[in-house]
Amino acid sequence: MKKFKVCIEKGTDVVDLININDETDIIPGAPDEFVDGEIVNEDEIILRENSFVDDEGVGTMMFAFRNRDMKIINAKKNNPMIAEFMGYKLITPEMRRHPEDWAHSYWENPEAEKKVLASEKGLRYDTSWDQLMPVVDKIESLGNCIQTKLSKDMGGNYLFRIIWYQHYDSQEQRDYKSRLEAIYSAVIDFINFYNANIKEK
Repeated sequence: MKKFKVCIEKGTDVVDLININDETDIIPGAPDEFVDGEIVNEDEIILRENSFVDDEGVGTMMFAFRNRDMKIINAKKNNPMIAEFMGYKLITPEMRRHPEDWAHSYWENPEAEKKVLASEKGLRYDTSWDQLMPVVDKIESLGNCIQTKLSKDMGGNYLFRIIWYQHYDSQEQRDYKSRLEAIYSAVIDFINFYNANIKEK
């Protein structure tokens, strides 16, 4: 499966998805859909015809958009990423002094208020406000803000806008079926940006 690195030209809304194994394989990306520096799999994008304006006038071409269905399906990948952002580590039976006494792995952070978050399969950031809201609190403690609009469109989808005041200067509006789904998506976008551009290597 192909993997693409997102490259956004500074000071513009020009987005390119560049195949990490073939730099000649470039797909133009839709503005406000991706985070500079993040790596996306081929199945995480869909191609749609979209209009554009340049010095020569107005035209249409195929742009890459984020595959929202796949993003939610990928909760098994994204939820552990969120847990690691929150300082949790996966503790397996093999890491215990007496592995034979432990049947399951679990997420632990000795410095957190809730030291044991969940079992390995118990991460529910994509469905639980109780797990997701502390993540929003941490993101906002870094000087950022997530805002959601209360209105719905004619199809019953939430419209939401995210604004990262400090690190991720972006304003976006997308459609989601619920506010939790919208916030979850915004959290994933921020952590991808954070891991690619801010986190100490």
